[in-house]
Amino acid sequence: MIEYRLFNTKVDGDVGKIVSKKIRWLVTICVIVAAFLGYGFYNSSVFRFRYQVTVEVGTPDGIKSGVSVVEAVYWRNRFGHLFLGPGFPSTILGEALFVDLGRGQNLLPTLTTIESNSRKLTRPEYLPLRLYNLPWGRTNAVDAMKDAIQRANNSGSRMLSFDMLPLLIRFRDIRDPTSFEELDPNDLASKYGPGYSLKSATLKPSTDEITDQLDRILVWLPALKNRRSMGELQNV
Repeated sequence: MIEYRLFNTKVDGDVGKIVSKKIRWLVTICVIVAAFLGYGFYNSSVFRFRYQVTVEVGTPDGIKSGVSVVEAVYWRNRFGHLFLGPGFPSTILGEALFVDLGRGQNLLPTLTTIESNSRKLTRPEYLPLRLYNLPWGRTNAVDAMKDAIQRANNSGSRMLSFDMLPLLIRFRDIRDPTSFEELDPNDLASKYGPGYSLKSATLKPSTDEITDQLDRILVWLPALKNRRSMGELQNV
């Protein structure tokens, strides 16, 4: 009699041992990977440096200034440092600085270097790295960053050269987000007229709250934020 076996509910002894062994190896590997990732997560390092930026502008009516507090954040876990090399992902928290120049004029150093005249700065959060010699990107960065930030917090202010500034803009009509113009930090008079010039820009460590006032000055900004959060990329 020929027997057709359409299914089998019994596992041969040798095959069962092989399958059981493979399962044990798979479980062991999963446990090791989970432990590896967990250790990396709990040994992640996040470094924060909060600082105040002050900009002074000469106008026909005297010096006008603006102040903003922002926070640079750098992070990296030890596994990333070992396998991907030195350096940290980074970002900046806060908002653009607003300088009221009077006579309906304004100036804003933004939080971007895109289209700026800066030759020494590729991202705004790199300013503290240059001015306070923070060891971002160096071989010993993970271990040295904390002490370096503590030293920076105990030091004084630093002057910013104009070729380190992020993009500067102004709004011809503060009520119209499409009325912005890019500014040359070395030639404000070409946009504002005689008597206007950028006098100084300084940075110093701060423990103040991150500045949050631009929504009240640029009344259209909340709507723009909301539209972008919904995935719209077109201008307001």
